[in-house]
Amino acid sequence: MDKDKKILQKNNIKEINELEPKHKKQPMANSKIKKQQQKELGTAKGKTPKFPKKKPSLLQQQYKHEIDRLTKHIRTAEKKGYIFDDEVIPIMPKRVTKKSLAKIKATKPSELYQHSQYVDFETGEIIPGEEARKIEKDLINRNRGAKKVLKQERVKIEEEFLENDFPFFTDIVIQNFKDDVNHFPNQAGPMLTSWIDQLIQNEGAEDVAQMLEDAKSEGYWIDYTIAYNKDMLIKLIGVMMNYLPDASMLFKEKLLDQFEFSEDWTSPD
Repeated sequence: MDKDKKILQKNNIKEINELEPKHKKQPMANSKIKKQQQKELGTAKGKTPKFPKKKPSLLQQQYKHEIDRLTKHIRTAEKKGYIFDDEVIPIMPKRVTKKSLAKIKATKPSELYQHSQYVDFETGEIIPGEEARKIEKDLINRNRGAKKVLKQERVKIEEEFLENDFPFFTDIVIQNFKDDVNHFPNQAGPMLTSWIDQLIQNEGAEDVAQMLEDAKSEGYWIDYTIAYNKDMLIKLIGVMMNYLPDASMLFKEKLLDQFEFSEDWTSPD
């Protein structure tokens, strides 16, 4: 009897379980959804939720620009020895208004020195920032005046140099040529010196010096090989005189004739 009773109870429990709604398994599904939401928000394992950053307003951007402007000036001044108070630059308010923006825009860098001190690196002396700034400006003005005077003197020297530059160039070129020909044979040296002096007298030192430089730059120059050969020397100075465009043909031929009727000389070889 007891056995039949137990079987009946067991069958009743089974029927009840089958009749129970299946929504009891729903919590597992809800758990998965929750985990998925946490993953998307970044809150799993105690992480801080990742919400998109709010774009700063136009007023906030302008306010930050003014903070950067003042900060840049302070950093430059600190390198010179100035020490500023911590709150010399205002902190951006949570809500930036046109009034607060206008106030920071009106702040001049010179006003920051009211909240600073200056440390002299050499003496260790500490003086108020405004006083130090005044001394610095006076020194800058004095240096500026000194630089202006130096510039004026330099310009004057340069102008004088430019005025005398060409004669200076002329003297060096002609003297170098005479020094070179003095080492040539006894006949060639004196004749070349006479030739250059007659050119200077007739055409002017400046034109003759320019002739020597132009001819040399084109590869026409008198060396020992030419100096020991009378015919080659006459031909060469004839070519060199072509760089005197204002000299008359008659004058050039007269100088060449002096070489033609001079005593011959040959190389000691």
